[in-house]
Amino acid sequence: MEFELPVPHKEFYFELGYCMARWMSVENSAFQAFFAMCLDIDETVLPPISWYHIQSFDSKIELLRTVGKLQIKEAQQSEWNDILSRLKAASLSRNAIVHGAQEEQEDGAPYIRIHDLDIGAILKNRHKSPKYTFTVADLREKRLSFDQLAVDLNAIVKSCFPHAFEHPAS
Repeated sequence: MEFELPVPHKEFYFELGYCMARWMSVENSAFQAFFAMCLDIDETVLPPISWYHIQSFDSKIELLRTVGKLQIKEAQQSEWNDILSRLKAASLSRNAIVHGAQEEQEDGAPYIRIHDLDIGAILKNRHKSPKYTFTVADLREKRLSFDQLAVDLNAIVKSCFPHAFEHPAS
């Protein structure tokens, strides 16, 4: 037996569904507008527009993942995926440092840890992890690992796309 909605609700749900279906045409039209504008744009302008418009580093990593699947040769996909994993881990550390709570150890030495009220960290069970506690030595180690990650990222990009470093973005 099929469930029947009362008559007043039928019209409401019909319009709700129809409204959302029509929204697809708005998104498609917006994409078409973006696509049309990009056809004649200087090729060196589009990547910065796209990249710097995205606010979330997680979204930037996903953009790199998607484009990398299309553009990085199969032989280098494993190395690329390793870089992406390292980027994600580095981003989590960066966020814990920037948004953390500064406290003092018993000897008065400062350190940073995830704040007790960081609900995102609590829900993801990161708030008590020593991995996200940073002393002076930890910050130095993290800084050096960030530097190495940048070197490794540039190395794979240079090996896959040597022509890219001829542009002003490099």
